[in-house]
Amino acid sequence: HQIRSRNENTYCQSWWLADATALFGLDGKAVWTLDTGDEGVDDMCAGDLDGDGVTDFAVGFNGGGGIRRYDETGTQRWKKSGGNIWHVEIVDYDGQGAMGIAHSNAGGELTLRDGTGTILSQVNPAAFFSGFSQCRWPGAGNKAHLLSTGKDTHWVFDCKGTVVAR
Repeated sequence: HQIRSRNENTYCQSWWLADATALFGLDGKAVWTLDTGDEGVDDMCAGDLDGDGVTDFAVGFNGGGGIRRYDETGTQRWKKSGGNIWHVEIVDYDGQGAMGIAHSNAGGELTLRDGTGTILSQVNPAAFFSGFSQCRWPGAGNKAHLLSTGKDTHWVFDCKGTVVAR
């Protein structure tokens, strides 16, 4: 998938590679490349985690690579432990502009982190939590919700894993 960064001329391209992940410009040239060695990237997303107007990138790694935050230049800002971080979204988790990272893992857990990577909550929702999309929900103001689908069921969770609708 492609994610537009703060600079309208760049996109983020993410897929699982064993050796590199990159931010590409509209001209198709790499703006920066992460040398990930033998740790594959499962997902990457872009957003402003600290309100400074600069795009940050949250990257979830396969295996024991954890989750990492990079800035627009590709410089790693922090690394937190975790296993098989499958899907990653930067979310307004309280509806008041507090940005954080929601992510899933191979265990079906939903983890919510603040912009520094500190875990705010970690739960196993009512349904196995894997791929999901950020969505708005009526009556919830600006607070992000997470849409996940299972066999014959669509689930809407808040960012702490509480079922809002099914």
